[in-house]
Amino acid sequence: MNKIVIVSIALILSLSSCYKFHNECDPTVYCDTNQPDSGYVDITVTDVGTNNYVPITIFEGDIEDNKVVLMDTLYSTTNYYYLPVRKRYSAKAIYRKNGITTYVYDGTKIKVTKFWNCGDRCYEVSDGKLDLQLE
Repeated sequence: MNKIVIVSIALILSLSSCYKFHNECDPTVYCDTNQPDSGYVDITVTDVGTNNYVPITIFEGDIEDNKVVLMDTLYSTTNYYYLPVRKRYSAKAIYRKNGITTYVYDGTKIKVTKFWNCGDRCYEVSDGKLDLQLE
């Protein structure tokens, strides 16, 4: 009889460890319960003075994959693009000065993290950042 009780308790404990208890609750924490499908990629370029613009290309995956997501010309040093999450992005900026062309490359990923708060599954998006500035 004691063996049955011990085995039952061990079984209950092992099964309960498979399930998370979501007792933590901080009502001041913002909880977005909708799973996001998009987030922002922040792009920073160098202010080129008299040239006043920088052509950029954003790729899904590596640049060598040549999956162009968008092409744009930036007239300010920072710009934001709303793109699908959980994907890797690469970008290229083209600077031209005095007949010399310089390319700057960078890569990032828009990440989604999950956490529990007050019994709800919450989602948070971390923006991707692309630094395409000249050094």
